[in-house]
Amino acid sequence: MQDIYNITQAAAVIPAAVVTASPDAVEVALDGSFDAAKFIINTGTTAETLSASLKIGVQVEASDDGGASYRVVRADEILGAEPNASGVVYELTDKAKVGIFEFGYAGAADKLKISVIVTGSMTTGVPLAVILEKGHLRLAPPDRS
Repeated sequence: MQDIYNITQAAAVIPAAVVTASPDAVEVALDGSFDAAKFIINTGTTAETLSASLKIGVQVEASDDGGASYRVVRADEILGAEPNASGVVYELTDKAKVGIFEFGYAGAADKLKISVIVTGSMTTGVPLAVILEKGHLRLAPPDRS
């Protein structure tokens, strides 16, 4: 069996919560120690009647200048999803499709910005968490202190 524990590190980008409105965007740094990023979006059961006009989306932006400014990710930087023109890589428009969705980032930026975008007026919300799994560690096992 191969070891994955010593070559990856997970972090909660957006901790598990019931989302009814768009939370603040979160900046994610790969810290120069990792060359890969995989995001895991976990959504839970909701009473909301999701649709094209009542939905949750996850947008990714990248910074080529250390976080001074951000741009929409390009399609060739995302693995496992097709970002739209606004950088939205995931949209939940049907409550029957809750669960886990994952995508990778394969660009050169060391800083990314993740935004959860709520469209429409939610009353009960959608349980959601976004986890980052950093990989391809450059030097030593990740610091877990």
